[in-house]
Amino acid sequence: MVTSPSNPFLKVLIPFLGIIIIYIVAKFKKIARQDVMLISPAIKDILLWLFVWLAFIGTTDYMFNWRGKFDFTIWRTQSSITSVCRILAVVFFGPILEELIFRGGIFFRLRTIIKNEWFRMSFIALAWACIHLEYDYETRFLIFGNGLLLGASLIKSRSLYVPIMLHIIWNLYAVW
Repeated sequence: MVTSPSNPFLKVLIPFLGIIIIYIVAKFKKIARQDVMLISPAIKDILLWLFVWLAFIGTTDYMFNWRGKFDFTIWRTQSSITSVCRILAVVFFGPILEELIFRGGIFFRLRTIIKNEWFRMSFIALAWACIHLEYDYETRFLIFGNGLLLGASLIKSRSLYVPIMLHIIWNLYAVW
């Protein structure tokens, strides 16, 4: 998720408010944490998916050079508060909100329409790739693969915390 340094507070506020709204709606509708898989994963699942994810990041970056060269110019030219806001928005709040919406809420809501969770996860990965309109087709294809892997980590670990953690790691690598 690329963001410009303009209006850093808004870039933090929007996903933060989204997370709060989802929390309130979940409480109001009495959606159980287990329904959206907000349960602690086993440590073996965390380690397995961390290894798979880091291999995926390294392999895809090597093959497609999607990350590009490390350029810290923007970090040196913007204020410290802008940098902190950018990190909060892109690395933490953005991935948390996206995972709560896509692999939490939408995955949960589609369970009555699409019974097969692997097909449901594939559909969500495709939708997730399609909303990233700011990227070219090659990058969106990579985001689709990213979504498949995030969905697989959800299905296999039975915990939304795993794809949230993986998405944060991806964005942390991508933002620098």
